Amino acid sequence: MDKLQKESFRILKELNSLTQKLPQLELAISQELNRLEKIENMRLERQEKLTLYKEQSQQAQAELDTLEKAIQTLSNQIKKDKDHLKSSSSQEQIIALETQIQSMQTLLESKENAGLDLLEKVETLDKAIEDAEHFLQGSQETLKEIEQEILQNNKEVYLELQQKRSRIKSLEKELPEKLVHKLFILKKQKKDAQPLTQISVKNTCQLCGYLLPKALADSIEIKLKLHCCPGCERIIIPESVKFN
Repeated sequence: MDKLQKESFRILKELNSLTQKLPQLELAISQELNRLEKIENMRLERQEKLTLYKEQSQQAQAELDTLEKAIQTLSNQIKKDKDHLKSSSSQEQIIALETQIQSMQTLLESKENAGLDLLEKVETLDKAIEDAEHFLQGSQETLKEIEQEILQNNKEVYLELQQKRSRIKSLEKELPEKLVHKLFILKKQKKDAQPLTQISVKNTCQLCGYLLPKALADSIEIKLKLHCCPGCERIIIPESVKFN
């Protein structure tokens, strides 16, 4: 397991303590938070679609630009061959030019139809982009209105909740990503239980009483390495780090 600093264990405890306080605050304004979450999820989904629409629009526009250049090249060649046809006197050359012109006109028609399809696709995507951006702008205003409503009715609770969430994000940035992920997994597995425990002076887990082998206890207490209790699978905090 990775070696940690004592400060990391302290941060881990504070992070866990803050996380455990969130449910009570969230419950007090659960209806408003559900409205916010629903809108935020819709915004996230629409933002993902907007990104996809923009990528598809750029690709379709690039294809359209390439096609327009090909159409222009074909049109110029057809005009050139028609001019050449007017001055041709050889029957063999006339037949060859007429055949070539007919072939290029067929190809030109095909490319023009493809161009119209691409143009329609670009216009459809641009409309979808406009609608998505309009939704994101409008829903952002709705979020602000709900937040203002919460502030008016439950200002103290909401501000405390925002403060704790902000602190949690800040603390997570100070810890190794692996440790944050481990804590997240434990919280999912033990939704109603404490994901942290501590080694006692007798080298036992304070929550489940499992007797830790001396080598494991030394690894935790002296080497400050990250371990989980073999008995309850909670992250073990060294005894030297005060556990609240």
